[in-house]
Amino acid sequence: MIPYIDYSLCTGCGACAELFPLFFEMRDDRPWFINYEKFVVEEHREVMFSCPFRAISIG
Repeated sequence: MIPYIDYSLCTGCGACAELFPLFFEMRDDRPWFINYEKFVVEEHREVMFSCPFRAISIG
C-alpha cells in the first residue's frame, strides 16, 4: 500500500513535500510520491494528514 494523491483535490501547496521530503517532491507545482520502497504504512500513516485539502489517501 502506498499513498495516492487525488489531483482533483490537490492545490499544489507543497505541505506534503515540506513535511515529508523523503516521500514527496514537487514537480511542476504538483507533488509526486517518491521512495516507494521506504514507505511502511504502519510507520508512516501520518502522511495522509499532511495535506490540508485531504488529497492524500493510502490505498
